[in-house]
Amino acid sequence: RYSFARTTAILLAGTALLTAPLVALAAPVPLWVRALGLLAFASGAVSAAAAGPRTHLPFVALALAPLGHVCLLAFAARSAGACLRRGGVVWRGTFYPLSALRAGQRVRL
Repeated sequence: RYSFARTTAILLAGTALLTAPLVALAAPVPLWVRALGLLAFASGAVSAAAAGPRTHLPFVALALAPLGHVCLLAFAARSAGACLRRGGVVWRGTFYPLSALRAGQRVRL
């Protein structure tokens, strides 16, 4: 729906989910929060190790997947900011205003 509030909420939630384990391990928090952070990291490592043979990807690539998610969030934030500044989207040299994009949506949520 090209909603600034919805996009901001999604970006903040994604950032929180990706950084929560790091904050839990690095910040001065109660021991149980640190334990949850360590558990989150351990579950990510176990998932990466288990997925390796099935996906035929090296462990390093799977372990660095969270970094890819951070990059994806950064790209989405940049794209949303450019869309808001321009008042629309430029695609293959054609400008599409937000009003036309909203009106042309097929799926209404």
